[in-house]
Amino acid sequence: MIYKIVTRKNLNGRGNRNQSINTYFFKSEVSLDSADAATAVSSIIFAEKLIALDILHFMDARMIREMNNDGTLADGEYRYFQQAGTGQRESVGGVLDPNLCLVATRAVASKQAGRVEYRGSLKPSDVVRSPDGSLTLAPAAAGNVMGVAGTYSSYMANMSSYGNFVIPRPESQRNLAARVISGFTLTGTKFRQVSVNRTSLETARAALIQRELNALSAKARRLQRQVANGLVALAQAIGILQSFWDTGMGLINALPVLLRGALQLGRFFGAARPTMGA
Repeated sequence: MIYKIVTRKNLNGRGNRNQSINTYFFKSEVSLDSADAATAVSSIIFAEKLIALDILHFMDARMIREMNNDGTLADGEYRYFQQAGTGQRESVGGVLDPNLCLVATRAVASKQAGRVEYRGSLKPSDVVRSPDGSLTLAPAAAGNVMGVAGTYSSYMANMSSYGNFVIPRPESQRNLAARVISGFTLTGTKFRQVSVNRTSLETARAALIQRELNALSAKARRLQRQVANGLVALAQAIGILQSFWDTGMGLINALPVLLRGALQLGRFFGAARPTMGA
């Protein structure tokens, strides 16, 4: 079975508007029960907390079964694990730009290994600036991120009792075995601008607001047409009334025209009133 595991954090406790998300794929020869799934997720969370600063608040982790052992798509079995707490490293001395990510390289037997990028995990003492201006990780020392690099790698390796981290094949190569990741090693930094992520709730709210704006726009167009029609009716009534007075027919003879004009205006205001109050 291939599972996708997604961990969600946010910077400085800012809810859903400044999230940091990491995704892993894990292959197990057997279906994980709830206890084993929780233990596997806990190992990843603990490894992430080891390298994260205390500005990073852990929100939750999700495990989704994506593929069966025979290569067919799975039923999408879903598990949710609520998380709490922050990264274990103190942010004393300041924090580097959250978009400067700590990079962990994935070890694989062949082809490109790829990497995992962690936001909210670097402070000034974690890096050394090279003459060309680039930033590299400082040698291991108490309090800096390389000081816990070995423990991080060990906890990521603890998953081996359940299976292996893997790099899934693309859709066109599902018949081939996923490439196995033998380990994760902290290797450097990478600046990556991350856009604000929206939760499904925020997306739904945005869609609802857009629908309401579209409805208001349609109502405004209808009201505009009603105003134009009412003004035409008013102009016609005034013109007819003026013609009656000009020909000397008097007020009595003009009353039917006034009534028709009043009815037209009444229809206009009657139709416009609920629109204006919506």
